Amino acid sequence: MPDSAPHFELTEGVLLKRHAVSGQVLATHKATGTRIVQILRVGERVVVREDYYQFPKERSNLYCLDAELQPIWVAELPSHTDAYANAVTDTPDGLVCATWEGVTCTLDVETGRIRSKAFTK
Repeated sequence: MPDSAPHFELTEGVLLKRHAVSGQVLATHKATGTRIVQILRVGERVVVREDYYQFPKERSNLYCLDAELQPIWVAELPSHTDAYANAVTDTPDGLVCATWEGVTCTLDVETGRIRSKAFTK
């Protein structure tokens, strides 16, 4: 029996939610500032990281969407001049991602708030 959970994919810079069996597009999400470079499914949610290069200043390029691709949270930045530059990973402690300014942050998966941070550059 095929998995009936919808699947998410990145196609031509657009995040698509597809029906697992029919392949029908159920929802779409376009980038908010630059282009989507990573999607990470975490339970029923999708964490999205957009390209940090030329992303609008003082806005986070990392955010979380629900299963319908509606916004849940935007990740807290360690400083107003920083941006998330490396791949996001899901760990038992939270979402981990390093920034352009060399700070590795662990984010709360429920809120996007920084749980811990360490300068690593």
